[in-house]
Amino acid sequence: MADSVLPPLPMPADKFTLIVKQMDLSPQQARVVELILRNCGDKEIAAEMQLQVSTVRTYIGRLFDRLGVENRLALVLKIFALLHAESPQ
Repeated sequence: MADSVLPPLPMPADKFTLIVKQMDLSPQQARVVELILRNCGDKEIAAEMQLQVSTVRTYIGRLFDRLGVENRLALVLKIFALLHAESPQ
């Protein structure tokens, strides 16, 4: 993706930072989650992070296990649920 522009993050950056802290993610995990939220596939994440696709898939699998989700949709829903819980009513 070096030649293209990443899609926008679907939330303010400061809110994403709060979610990352709440989920206690490492910088590498946070970057993977950010790229998933930006609708990047495994190949795009690998290119952006200069990793092998197999390494990205390992990171994603471990991230899913750690956060108790089964797939990208569940991850995104969990993040937005946390975001909603953080927002004042």
